[in-house]
Amino acid sequence: VGGEIVHYIEKPFSEGELVRGAIDFAERFRRMQNHTGEHVLSGLVFRRYGYRNVGFHLGDEVTVDYDREFSPEQADEIERAANEVVYKNLPVLARYLTPEEKETLVYRSKKEIEGPVRVVSIPDCDDCACCAPHVRSTGEIGVIKIVSRIRYKGGTRLTVLCGSDALADYQKKSRLLAETAQLFSTKQERLPEAVSQLFLENAELKKERVRLHKALLDRILEGWKVQKGAVDVFLVDAVLGEDALRQLGTGWLERTNRTTLLVLEKEEGECSFALLGTADVRPLTARLCEALGGKGGGKPEMTRGRIPASFEKIQKTVRQLL
Repeated sequence: VGGEIVHYIEKPFSEGELVRGAIDFAERFRRMQNHTGEHVLSGLVFRRYGYRNVGFHLGDEVTVDYDREFSPEQADEIERAANEVVYKNLPVLARYLTPEEKETLVYRSKKEIEGPVRVVSIPDCDDCACCAPHVRSTGEIGVIKIVSRIRYKGGTRLTVLCGSDALADYQKKSRLLAETAQLFSTKQERLPEAVSQLFLENAELKKERVRLHKALLDRILEGWKVQKGAVDVFLVDAVLGEDALRQLGTGWLERTNRTTLLVLEKEEGECSFALLGTADVRPLTARLCEALGGKGGGKPEMTRGRIPASFEKIQKTVRQLL
């Protein structure tokens, strides 16, 4: 600001007070590893495929947006090539271009830059206009790992971890993999097979559950009898769940063609209900809710809601309303 570097701090201090500033180098180095790793990756992508880096974010992880789509094979190839640059331990050089270099050097930049241009260069890999701090050589990056690749705004977004962040991610995933393999009592390399088998068994169990649930509802419907009055009112066991209100109501309506009120006691003094009929049941729903302080609504052929009253009181009120 005004030619001076300004530091923003959370805790104010008095004018004239002597203070000591220190860089959190562990955090700085983590960011340097990730940022320099992104230079390696984007430089190789530009040189090999001509794709441009159009977006970059460095936080807990690095996201890089490119203007073209990557195939899985391209992502694997560029990751291998990027780590080969790491293994070569190439120097990472930062310099301000001379006017002559500015006119002749092909370097990456997201915008036209007026005045002096600081370029970060990695031999045979990248030249990029950048003002951030970087590691001294590519070996200090440690490792470059692409952890995800998605389509994004007509191009590709890569999520990347480098150095200590990549190691921490690998340790976490290795631990999770080992714990999961232990749960399945199998080797890690056989986990996909074990998970596939679990999905198949789960699908069969779901089919069996649906069959048994339907058989149970059919048995319940067989035990019901048409009641006196214009509306049949039945109590549904809470263990069947609220979906059973619709299923049983539809089944009874198909069998008898009668307006049906299904009630499920949720807890002490409160019930869920479903009211079904061949005529518009909304007027009766409104009167019932008004009489007992409930809430409900829906389509002409079926309404649902809740009423703060017992089954016996709801049943009695319906009879009184009709």
